[in-house]
Parts: sequence; structure tokens; C-alpha cells
Amino acid sequence: MQERAPSPAFEQLSDTNRGPLVIITTYIFLICSCLAVTVKIWTRLAISRNVALTDWSMLACLACAFGQAIALTLSVNSGLGRHIDALSSAEVETASQAFYASNILAVAVLGSAKASVILLIVSIQPLRPVLVGCYSLLGVVGAWMVAGMLALAFQCDVPKPWVLGPETCVDQYAVQIGLGAVNVATDVIIVVMAYLMMRTTQVASSRRWAVVAMFGVRIATPPFAICALIAYRTYYANVDRTWHAVMPAIWTQVMLHASLITACIPSIKRFLADVQSGLMGATISEQYELTHSGGKATQLQSGSGTGFGSRIASRLGGVSNSSMGRSRGRENEKDSTQEEIYGHRAFARQSRGKSHTEENESVKGLASNVIHQKIDYEIEFEQRGDEHIWSDGGRTHRSSSEGQEKFP
Repeated sequence: MQERAPSPAFEQLSDTNRGPLVIITTYIFLICSCLAVTVKIWTRLAISRNVALTDWSMLACLACAFGQAIALTLSVNSGLGRHIDALSSAEVETASQAFYASNILAVAVLGSAKASVILLIVSIQPLRPVLVGCYSLLGVVGAWMVAGMLALAFQCDVPKPWVLGPETCVDQYAVQIGLGAVNVATDVIIVVMAYLMMRTTQVASSRRWAVVAMFGVRIATPPFAICALIAYRTYYANVDRTWHAVMPAIWTQVMLHASLITACIPSIKRFLADVQSGLMGATISEQYELTHSGGKATQLQSGSGTGFGSRIASRLGGVSNSSMGRSRGRENEKDSTQEEIYGHRAFARQSRGKSHTEENESVKGLASNVIHQKIDYEIEFEQRGDEHIWSDGGRTHRSSSEGQEKFP
């Protein structure tokens, strides 16, 4: 049987075609971004069972990244990465249209990633000055994203604003410089906001800087943005733009996905267990509680950190141990209270009958549990409207309209 010849590669790297470099870079980083967003969303659903605004913004960012990658792939397939004189006029126009669309979607990716980080800080509900600053920064990012997309969409004359040539366009490099400057500035301000959020938190310096570093990894994005701007200078200075568009496209991909991945890091890192003493409160070990409190779980909380730490835990994918401790304490206290009440009821019924009659086995078991379990707090409850039975230390009391009886 004759074997079929393998199909040719989608793109082949050669001295006259550098487009495959763009494809490889794009999809390697896109896979990494998909993994980061998947872990972020899974962590949020596993902890809080709902999707917040920061997660929706990240999903929108990933959707735009997919669209941008597809547009760039179409551009490479149509001739981006090859010399313009080796392409037909139809190929040049198709490559120009796809590259034009990818640049517009790139601004949407950056804006959505920034908004996701800002909304994450807002959801933690920091102090009012930081909160106002975050809302202001969110407005700046939104305005920058809309203005940037419009500027790129109408940088050249209609009806063909995607034309790569400089003849009918505004100063395109100046547009890129303006967009890049705001892009870098907003990333730096986001890191500053995260620092201001943690500055007044009562936690060790090493812990505080660990939290700030998780937001601060975003500072890795501006260097890639600067490299992209340098590459765009060469691109706009040459007429053979399909050939010189390779390096700007590669640096843009690195910048986009670095922005996307660093926006996911604060949510996928369960760091709250390491900083719980300062942010959430100290907890007493369960073994110590059961040994020294007679089976009643207790909780020692620091006054300043509990609410703030719990908010950080729920937003960043951590579990609030203080909440778990309080829940266990309430459950244990409820069980002890119910057991005490049921024991007193059984004991009261048995005392109202014959003093020395043989006890029912189930009642005897309940009463024995009460005798053996010494609880140092007082429990009161009402029975049959006018009867009142309570426990004080090791003695049980019963009062009614006819008087008070004591049961040893």
C-alpha cells in the first residue's frame, strides 16, 4: 500500500519568511495565559462558588487575546513576515487588515487585564483613600482603552484605515508613544496602590512585602512595552512594513501575555495562611482547645485584622482560618448546649417521679453524660411555659409559680 506524503507545514521559517516566529511566540504565550486564567477561575469557584467582576474582566481579557492571536495568524498567513514586493496586492491588503485588527484588540487585552487587577484591589475594600484612588485609576484605564482603540481604528484615512503605508495616515509612531506611556504609567500606579493597601496592615515587614510582591510582579510588563515601542520605531520608518512588522508583533505578544499572566498571580497564590497572624487573627490549636476548655472550642482574634484578612482570603483564593475556627467553636458550643439541655430534661422528669425507681436506660445515659461533662457556663431555658430550669456549676435548679426546687 502506497504511503501518503505528509502535508506541508502551516508555515515554514526561511530567510524570506519570518512569520513563523510570530506564530510560535503567540501560541506559546497564549497557552500559558489560558492555564493562568483557568487556575484563577477554578480557585475562585472552589473558594467562593461565584465569579466576581475581576474574574469576568479576566475572561474578557482572555477572549480578546484569542481574537488577537487569530487576527495575527491570518496576517502571517497572508504575508506578514515576508517582503512586500513578493506579495500580491490582495495579500498585502489582507495582511494589513488582520494586523490592523490585532493591534486594536491588543489595547483591549491590556485594558481588561489592568481592570481585573484594580477590581481585585477594590473587592478587598481597602481604606477609603486607596479605594478612591482605585476607582479613579479604573476610570483612567477605561478612558485610555477606548481612546486607544479609536485612535488605532482611525489612524489612516477611510475607507481603508488599515493601510500599512504612511501616505494617508497620521503620525502613527506618535500614537504608539502616547498609548505606551499611559500603559507603563498605569502599571506602575497599580503596584503603588497595592503597596498603599498593605502599608497600614499590622503584619511583619517580610509578610507585607510578600503580598506587595504578588501584585508587584506586574512591574515586569513595562520593559516589554518599551521594547515594543523601540521595535515600532523601525517598523514605521520603513516602507517594507510586512517584513519589519515581525519584531513589533513578537514584543507585543510578550507584553500582552505578561500583563495577562501577572494579573492572575494574586488570585492563584494562596498566601493567606502565611500572613494570617497579621491580617486575620491568631488561632489556638484545636488540640489545645479540647484539652484546656472542656471540649469547648475558643478563638483568640486580633482586633484589627480579622475582617480585612477575611476579605483578602475570599478575593485572593485563600480560606479564612479564623472563620473556620469561629464556625467550629459555634458548632461545638451548640452541641454541648443541646446535650446539657437534653440531660437536664431527662433528669428533671426522673426526679419528679419516684426518687429511687430504676432509671430508664436512655435517660440514665443522658444524665450520666451531664454528670461527667463539667461545663463552667450557665444555661437557661424555658419548659412548659411556667417552669424554669437552669444549671449553675454542678447543681441544677428548677423554679415554677409554686416555688423553687433544687436537684443535686
